[in-house]
Amino acid sequence: YLGANEVVAVGNGTDALELALAAVGVTVGDSVLTVANAGGYATVASRLLGATPVCFDVSPYTLLADPVSVRNAITANPVPPKALVVTHLYGAMAPVEAIVQVAREYGVAVVEDCAQSLGAHLNGKQSGTFGDIATTSFYPTKNLGAFGDGGAVFTDDAELAGRVRRMRQY
Repeated sequence: YLGANEVVAVGNGTDALELALAAVGVTVGDSVLTVANAGGYATVASRLLGATPVCFDVSPYTLLADPVSVRNAITANPVPPKALVVTHLYGAMAPVEAIVQVAREYGVAVVEDCAQSLGAHLNGKQSGTFGDIATTSFYPTKNLGAFGDGGAVFTDDAELAGRVRRMRQY
């Protein structure tokens, strides 16, 4: 459905975020950009890895990340962040193509959180297929909920998917 080459099932959405961040190389002492209005899951996942979450502003019109805020957040840090979590909310996608372009300029990995946007698409591509790796939660209140809990990580990068598969057990 998504068009991603690799999908890895995990226990829940927070595990998905933690494993995706670890797969792109986030570790102790790194910083991870995220937005404060996304429920705190990227913050929790970053802290579980020993990284520091750094919140940045969202667009006042969409309440989603935007490329200007992303650029400002990256350049405000003395050391570029290791990763950026783009959280798509309200069934809508952030302007992810432009955000990915900004992140690429600075060598920042992009993790898409799609728990609130599965089914959204942009220019013929599904939510979660723009960044390096993406996540979702199947918690019952999410767009695609399960009876209980669950999560998934998806990517076109077989190496990243392999890292997630090796780490997910423990």
